[in-house]
Amino acid sequence: MKPLELQSEWADSWKLSHRYDLMELWGDTRHRGYAYAYANRRRATLALLSEVLAPGARVLDMAAAQGNFSIALAELGYRVTWND
Repeated sequence: MKPLELQSEWADSWKLSHRYDLMELWGDTRHRGYAYAYANRRRATLALLSEVLAPGARVLDMAAAQGNFSIALAELGYRVTWND
């Protein structure tokens, strides 16, 4: 997944989400504590799911926000339904 360029015409809520996406998905470490804690949580969650789910399993991601886990799981070959 490639980072999106921030667009001036986006709603304020989208701009805020974009700042978090930069830290959560693309390694922006301006707020190191948050970025590292999220990276550790994400890595542990994806590793656990990879251990317990069969390849290609269906996954329902509830309260998925902008889909950070949904997208990662889909890229790993799972059939994901995203819901927020």
